[in-house]
Amino acid sequence: MVNFNKTFGYTVTGLDYSQTDVVCHTLEQYGVTDGEVIEADFTTTPVFNQFNVVTSFGFVEHFKNYADIVCKQAEFVKPGGYLVVEVPNLRFINWLMYRIFDRDLLEVHNLDIMNPNVLSHPIINMGNFEIRFCNYYFTNFLFFDANNPVIAQHSIIRNSVFTLRKVMKALRIDNIPNRLFSPYIIMIAQKNL
Repeated sequence: MVNFNKTFGYTVTGLDYSQTDVVCHTLEQYGVTDGEVIEADFTTTPVFNQFNVVTSFGFVEHFKNYADIVCKQAEFVKPGGYLVVEVPNLRFINWLMYRIFDRDLLEVHNLDIMNPNVLSHPIINMGNFEIRFCNYYFTNFLFFDANNPVIAQHSIIRNSVFTLRKVMKALRIDNIPNRLFSPYIIMIAQKNL
């Protein structure tokens, strides 16, 4: 929300199931004063407004009925506006790494949606959106950061990951999006006028 306000000048509205006080504090901390955070359950909240940009990052993959969630998000988009949905790619190499180091994280994610074709399918079926981009994003797999407690416990793995990242960067193969290594899938869809 902060980036959309500071970078693009949007007045932001957030819908969050819990911890709206944390979101509000973050907005205040970054000087975002023209925003609103609504505490509500997205799955039961009726469409109360339409917006120029509707985003979710790491949200839809927590639902079995992900297609319904994606379509409901789309209902909040104004004609001519954009829907931006990001999901992690916890399949392939990333699946293996999380299977070894953080199985609990895998358990709370629906891996079925972690495919560009599956992610875009509900929007294509709606018929009133154009997919502007839907693909893997970024390449530098193993997106554990240095402060991740799982990776911090395993110095050999941590050092191997960061060494491999440096080698990939030196070979200029650190940003070639692909299904095996990319940590994210992003869909940008524009609603027809």
